[in-house]
Amino acid sequence: KRFFSEEEIKKWKMAEKKMIISIFGKSNSGKSTLVESLFERVDGIFIISYDKTKRLLSDYDREKHTRIIKDIELDFFKAVSKRGLPIIIDGGISTEKEYLKYLNIAKKKKYKFISIDLIAPREVLLSRFRERVKKVKAEGKKISVMDKSLFLKNQLIDFFIPKNAIRFDTSKINTRNITNHILKNLEVIK
Repeated sequence: KRFFSEEEIKKWKMAEKKMIISIFGKSNSGKSTLVESLFERVDGIFIISYDKTKRLLSDYDREKHTRIIKDIELDFFKAVSKRGLPIIIDGGISTEKEYLKYLNIAKKKKYKFISIDLIAPREVLLSRFRERVKKVKAEGKKISVMDKSLFLKNQLIDFFIPKNAIRFDTSKINTRNITNHILKNLEVIK
């Protein structure tokens, strides 16, 4: 017979936390870094990411496939929430109508739902963009936006942010502190 350690039991209890962390923010605001931090800290958490999902479609085209990818993401969300796993929604929610769909499912499944809005001054975002492009080029890879003028144009787009979103300026507070604040808010850590 196998007995479970306190550590294993603690991990199970953490995984049973029915929480959804929805992350909003412009390109290079720190969304991916925050997702990684939360992923490391919360056992059993599932990431639903528009950017990762779109890469699974070989001929992805923003104009043709956005609705398909969003539908797949919502289906993922429904399936994962049905199992009671904690969830991170990494971008992908771009309208209030979409947000309300996720929120209603979360309420029906008795999830805690928190929205996070990451911001940083334009100069900081631009500096991070340049570093990202430099790194990607050095690795011989590509990202969806590698042109500075397109990046700056995209920065002018106003995306939907829920009114109750907790805002963090990632140029002033580090990811570890943001993660701690989120988990305390969700009562995952004391």
